[in-house]
Amino acid sequence: MNAFEIQSWTKEFEDQFKSTISFIPQAGCLEDELWNSKKIENIIKSLPNRKAPGPDNITNEIIKKGGDIMVEAITHFLNTCRIYGIPDVANEAKTILIYKGKGNHKELKNHRPITLMNSFIKILDKAELRKIENNVKISDRQHGFRKGKSCITQSFLLKNTLEYRKYYNKGKKSDSYILFIDFSKAYDSVDRTKLIEKIKSKRVTDDSWKSISQMIKGEKTTLIINGNETFKIDITQHQFILKVFDSF
Repeated sequence: MNAFEIQSWTKEFEDQFKSTISFIPQAGCLEDELWNSKKIENIIKSLPNRKAPGPDNITNEIIKKGGDIMVEAITHFLNTCRIYGIPDVANEAKTILIYKGKGNHKELKNHRPITLMNSFIKILDKAELRKIENNVKISDRQHGFRKGKSCITQSFLLKNTLEYRKYYNKGKKSDSYILFIDFSKAYDSVDRTKLIEKIKSKRVTDDSWKSISQMIKGEKTTLIINGNETFKIDITQHQFILKVFDSF
């Protein structure tokens, strides 16, 4: 791939994952909402091994081996972010394009973007996710990205619903209809302004809302093409960090 093609891909990628966010709240929080080291320690223990690091090149294994000193340092860092905002350098990521295995490999649409975030942001991500799962009511009909639920459980529920309707509508003219919608680049095209408004409407705590908004506002990524870094791109529209918000 020559320099012109790399530049074209970078521009196309940037256009695809960029939109205007009209409102972002300022960072800040109440003192009684700060993270405690025990919660952060539990999150660190849950981090999976053998995962590629972000731009900081800090792997999960290194963090786990850091012991109490590492836990206290990360807790202090995350609480500092909660009070003063997330520094730009911590909110940077790198995006690697993986060929899907079909179609013209020179076309961007035939590659899957994999974004690798910095370690501290991944921990903050998990901390906010757990807090939201414990405090926000999620519909029982939402099976995506939830522990203990999957496509299998959703299919089972659908099958039972159809059998129920068939049984109780015997002899009646009552049809059942199923609508399947497959949106192109569904996650990539999420309007983050609307998403932020949706988050607040669900009465997410003010400190979490501000922290999440900071992650959305300041996210940047460096596109990696053929192993080479290109340019930093402001990301304001793409698959959202916290999968729990799909439940809204």
